[in-house]
Amino acid sequence: MTLLKIYSIGSDGLYIGSIEIKKSEIAVSLIIILLTGSIGFLLHDFIKEQILKEAQIYNRAFKPQTVEQFQYGAQTSIGNALMLGTLSTKDSVSTEHANGRYMSLEVIKQHYTMHTRIVTKSDSKGRTTTSTEIYYSWDNVGREVKQAKTFSFYDFTSSVANLRVSNDYITTDTHGSDRWQVSGLPLSFNATLLVNLHDNSILPIDNRGIEVYRDQTVNQVVSTKNSDAGATIFDIIYTLIIIIFVVAFVAAKNDWLDGGSSIFLRLPFRKNKT
Repeated sequence: MTLLKIYSIGSDGLYIGSIEIKKSEIAVSLIIILLTGSIGFLLHDFIKEQILKEAQIYNRAFKPQTVEQFQYGAQTSIGNALMLGTLSTKDSVSTEHANGRYMSLEVIKQHYTMHTRIVTKSDSKGRTTTSTEIYYSWDNVGREVKQAKTFSFYDFTSSVANLRVSNDYITTDTHGSDRWQVSGLPLSFNATLLVNLHDNSILPIDNRGIEVYRDQTVNQVVSTKNSDAGATIFDIIYTLIIIIFVVAFVAAKNDWLDGGSSIFLRLPFRKNKT
């Protein structure tokens, strides 16, 4: 059985099937890989450093096992703490666009609006025609936020405005060409909080607010923060971008490498034309 030879090496470069990769293109590709690879290593280290800094906040936080320990931490101003518990409020809010009462609400008003755009089309003979196309879309035209004043967490209270948490989708209320998309937080839910225990109070941490991790235990939050998945995803995407760029480069003609005032004219691998 004869194996099909899909590549060969000639005096002018590398051949993969019918594709010619010149020596100059190989050299430029190596330079691209070295430069972008070096930048990638720097970016990778920067991302890892940011992940580590963020993780240290959670690793060093006080992690009480009981309510009494949590209360003691607040009495002694122990600082940052992670604690699982139930957030609740009696000072609820409501809207005419959704049933029930909530800890917080965000209502986005949208209007079904007509738009126009210019569309250019070509036929099989290369002739172009231009026309005005009409289309409709739901566009945001207003936003309303309602929040309860305070929430309770064990025996402590704090402002709902300090919470850093994503709302749940609740409903969409449509009337004619207008609709209202409603999202918010229920009156009570379980979550792990990252707070600053100080002077017998729960306070936001600097400009971070009070970070809320719904339906997650303390261990789950810490494990997530210590994961380097972000750096791994960056490495994969960055490597794919380099590969695609290099493949696109060698697939192009790149005649500029063989003429003009290119620096590659002076490289030893280029043949002088007579």
